[in-house]
Amino acid sequence: MELIIIQISYLVQAGVVLLLLIIAFKIIKALKSAPQTVAQRILKHGSEARAKVLSTEHVPGLQDQIKLLLQVEPKSGRNFVVEIVANTQDNDVIELHCGSTVSVMYNPINRQQVVLTGKL
Repeated sequence: MELIIIQISYLVQAGVVLLLLIIAFKIIKALKSAPQTVAQRILKHGSEARAKVLSTEHVPGLQDQIKLLLQVEPKSGRNFVVEIVANTQDNDVIELHCGSTVSVMYNPINRQQVVLTGKL
Protein backbone atom coordinates (compact mmCIF):
# COMPACT_ATOMS: atom_id res chain seq x y z
CA MET A 1 0.00 0.00 0.00
CA GLU A 2 2.85 2.38 0.88
CA LEU A 3 4.47 1.63 -2.47
CA ILE A 4 1.30 2.60 -4.34
CA ILE A 5 1.02 5.88 -2.37
CA ILE A 6 4.67 6.73 -3.07
CA GLN A 7 4.22 6.01 -6.79
CA ILE A 8 1.06 8.17 -6.90
CA SER A 9 2.88 11.05 -5.20
CA TYR A 10 5.69 10.80 -7.79
CA LEU A 11 3.10 10.84 -10.57
CA VAL A 12 1.47 13.95 -9.09
CA GLN A 13 4.86 15.68 -8.80
CA ALA A 14 5.72 14.72 -12.39
CA GLY A 15 2.35 16.03 -13.55
CA VAL A 16 2.90 19.37 -11.77
CA VAL A 17 6.38 19.70 -13.30
CA LEU A 18 4.99 18.88 -16.75
CA LEU A 19 2.22 21.44 -16.32
CA LEU A 20 4.74 24.10 -15.26
CA LEU A 21 6.90 23.30 -18.29
CA ILE A 22 3.91 23.63 -20.62
CA ILE A 23 2.95 26.98 -19.07
CA ALA A 24 6.55 28.25 -19.33
CA PHE A 25 6.73 27.15 -22.98
CA LYS A 26 3.49 28.98 -23.82
CA ILE A 27 4.68 32.16 -22.08
CA ILE A 28 7.99 32.11 -23.95
CA LYS A 29 6.20 31.49 -27.25
CA ALA A 30 3.82 34.39 -26.61
CA LEU A 31 6.71 36.73 -25.77
CA LYS A 32 8.61 35.81 -28.94
CA SER A 33 5.64 36.52 -31.18
CA ALA A 34 5.29 40.15 -30.09
CA PRO A 35 2.35 42.09 -31.49
CA GLN A 36 2.88 43.97 -34.74
CA THR A 37 3.79 47.62 -34.58
CA VAL A 38 1.41 50.21 -35.97
CA ALA A 39 3.70 50.66 -38.98
CA GLN A 40 3.73 46.92 -39.70
CA ARG A 41 -0.08 46.78 -39.53
CA ILE A 42 -0.40 49.79 -41.86
CA LEU A 43 2.05 48.27 -44.36
CA LYS A 44 0.09 45.01 -44.30
CA HIS A 45 -3.50 46.29 -44.23
CA GLY A 46 -3.34 50.00 -45.11
CA SER A 47 -4.34 51.91 -48.23
CA GLU A 48 -1.83 53.15 -50.79
CA ALA A 49 -1.60 56.81 -51.72
CA ARG A 50 0.66 59.48 -53.11
CA ALA A 51 1.67 62.40 -50.94
CA LYS A 52 3.18 65.79 -51.64
CA VAL A 53 5.83 67.06 -49.20
CA LEU A 54 4.67 70.46 -47.91
CA SER A 55 7.56 71.02 -45.47
CA THR A 56 10.56 69.33 -43.90
CA GLU A 57 12.10 70.05 -40.52
CA HIS A 58 14.89 68.33 -38.61
CA VAL A 59 13.74 67.15 -35.19
CA PRO A 60 15.74 68.93 -32.45
CA GLY A 61 17.68 66.48 -30.32
CA LEU A 62 17.04 63.54 -32.62
CA GLN A 63 19.92 63.15 -35.10
CA ASP A 64 18.45 60.62 -37.48
CA GLN A 65 14.88 61.90 -37.76
CA ILE A 66 13.04 64.51 -39.77
CA LYS A 67 9.47 65.86 -39.56
CA LEU A 68 7.55 65.83 -42.81
CA LEU A 69 4.30 67.66 -43.42
CA LEU A 70 2.49 65.71 -46.15
CA GLN A 71 -0.61 66.32 -48.21
CA VAL A 72 -1.87 62.78 -48.78
CA GLU A 73 -3.85 62.19 -51.98
CA PRO A 74 -5.81 58.96 -51.52
CA LYS A 75 -7.13 57.07 -54.56
CA SER A 76 -10.65 57.79 -53.32
CA GLY A 77 -11.91 60.43 -50.93
CA ARG A 78 -10.60 63.82 -49.97
CA ASN A 79 -6.97 64.81 -49.58
CA PHE A 80 -5.70 65.28 -46.03
CA VAL A 81 -2.64 66.77 -44.36
CA VAL A 82 -0.58 64.86 -41.79
CA GLU A 83 2.75 65.31 -40.01
CA ILE A 84 5.02 62.28 -39.69
CA VAL A 85 8.51 61.69 -38.36
CA ALA A 86 10.77 59.73 -40.73
CA ASN A 87 14.16 58.14 -40.21
CA THR A 88 16.90 59.95 -42.17
CA GLN A 89 19.11 56.87 -42.36
CA ASP A 90 17.10 56.03 -45.46
CA ASN A 91 18.81 57.88 -48.33
CA ASP A 92 15.47 58.66 -50.03
CA VAL A 93 14.32 60.70 -47.02
CA ILE A 94 17.47 62.85 -47.03
CA GLU A 95 16.76 63.89 -50.63
CA LEU A 96 13.19 65.04 -49.89
CA HIS A 97 12.30 68.69 -50.23
CA CYS A 98 9.13 70.76 -50.49
CA GLY A 99 7.19 69.73 -53.56
CA SER A 100 8.59 66.18 -53.70
CA THR A 101 6.09 63.39 -54.27
CA VAL A 102 6.31 60.24 -52.16
CA SER A 103 4.37 57.02 -51.86
CA VAL A 104 2.72 56.26 -48.53
CA MET A 105 0.44 53.76 -46.85
CA TYR A 106 -2.17 55.00 -44.39
CA ASN A 107 -4.79 53.67 -42.04
CA PRO A 108 -8.16 54.62 -43.60
CA ILE A 109 -9.81 54.51 -40.17
CA ASN A 110 -7.21 56.77 -38.52
CA ARG A 111 -5.70 58.94 -41.24
CA GLN A 112 -3.09 60.33 -38.83
CA GLN A 113 -1.31 56.95 -39.07
CA VAL A 114 0.83 57.24 -42.20
CA VAL A 115 3.97 55.33 -43.21
CA LEU A 116 6.38 56.57 -45.84
CA THR A 117 7.02 53.75 -48.34
CA GLY A 118 9.22 55.45 -50.93
CA LYS A 119 10.09 58.38 -53.13
CA LEU A 120 8.38 58.72 -56.51
